[in-house]
Amino acid sequence: MAILSKELKEAREAIRTAGGDPDKFTFAACDKAGGDGAFQILQYVEVNARGLKSRVYRTGHGVSWTDAFKSDLKGGAFRLGTEST
Repeated sequence: MAILSKELKEAREAIRTAGGDPDKFTFAACDKAGGDGAFQILQYVEVNARGLKSRVYRTGHGVSWTDAFKSDLKGGAFRLGTEST
């Protein structure tokens, strides 16, 4: 699984809008086996803010991880005001 360039651009713009530096964030896609009953591959995006916070978001067909990420940014989950240079 790869992160779509459109999603990455949207996430980086949300960081800027929230007052953060997109270059201090890393994004990684990963697949994990799981699900209820039948075997499924679940897709996730892990977001790391250097020295601040890390979060994992579920993604895949019909799931927008960027909406959850933007909500976390607005809610202060990544503590952008505490970034060190």
